[in-house]
Amino acid sequence: MGVFRRYDRDDVLSRTDLGALLDELCGPARGLGRGARWHCPVPDHVDANPSVTVTVGRRGIERWKCWSMGHGGTAIDALCVARGIDVKEAIEELGRRTGAVETDVAPRPRRTARRVHESPRLLAPAAVDYVLAAERLLWQPAGRRVLEYLVDERGLDPDVLRANRVGADPGPRTLRRATGLPKAGPGAVFPAVDADGAIVYFQTRYLTPARNRPKYGNPTSELGANPKHGWTRPAGGAAAEVVVVCEGFPDAYVANAAGYEAVALLGAATATPAVTAQIARQTGRRAAVLALDGDDAGRAAAQQLWTGLRRCGIMVVDLPLPSGTDLNSWVRAAHQVPDLGPPRPVPSPGPAVAPAPAIPTP
Repeated sequence: MGVFRRYDRDDVLSRTDLGALLDELCGPARGLGRGARWHCPVPDHVDANPSVTVTVGRRGIERWKCWSMGHGGTAIDALCVARGIDVKEAIEELGRRTGAVETDVAPRPRRTARRVHESPRLLAPAAVDYVLAAERLLWQPAGRRVLEYLVDERGLDPDVLRANRVGADPGPRTLRRATGLPKAGPGAVFPAVDADGAIVYFQTRYLTPARNRPKYGNPTSELGANPKHGWTRPAGGAAAEVVVVCEGFPDAYVANAAGYEAVALLGAATATPAVTAQIARQTGRRAAVLALDGDDAGRAAAQQLWTGLRRCGIMVVDLPLPSGTDLNSWVRAAHQVPDLGPPRPVPSPGPAVAPAPAIPTP
């Protein structure tokens, strides 16, 4: 059996300056040293505020991570996603750049792999426990600060918060959690629920994020796969004959308060054809109202959704928001959401683990 020559992956990575590669692929970094941040190399992620950092892993290999959407990996992964090439091509290009030496490798015997159907990864029990504990804490004294943020600062309806099982993370000192869960609290915990009411993911919105750090904390990929969107429901068990699609859970809760079922995109870049197709299947042929943020990323996402949903036979109404606003801020200023249809029954998301006590009196 013959031999072939190839670059050693770890040798190539150890020779590669990941920061310099990101400068080339994404533009110069913002900041210096450990505080440097780059735009995400993933082409369909409109990363307006640089959210990528670089760290050194346990094996001494530099790795990048996008704190906005969870993308990440080595220099090989960055080159693959930015250039649209495969791993072999990326290793060969980096090997040539760095002057790595090719070695002789004997090919492995071929084995016929049995195809295994991979179902979507469920949210790990430790992550579900965190969400449910936060749900209870929102209505207890430990969650008062988060509740005031949601109700007083964001103007969200307490009944909608209950209906969507929103929670409070007072911080690691008060709420213990497993490794891989957000720990830069305090923050509001927003569950991502599927169309059947099951908790499949969550995001924690920090009240006071550290400088140059992301506002949202997500579970690690080992604990759950990011579905890129989640459903929210109005309180009271009825919704209008349309579905509102918006960016982020606070905007979705605003739509819920006006009587609409809503889909919260976990960022404008998640309006991909695959996510659009999922939303189309789950709407039950109802019309969709697009109420995305009034910025370039929001408008681009709205255009993608408009095209994709109409191809699936969904009637689409665009609700362009003023520049620099989102649905939450716009509704608070305008004090209204358009009336777009009669109410219809909505399946219950299921009972909470424990009934929530009344809102504490400030």
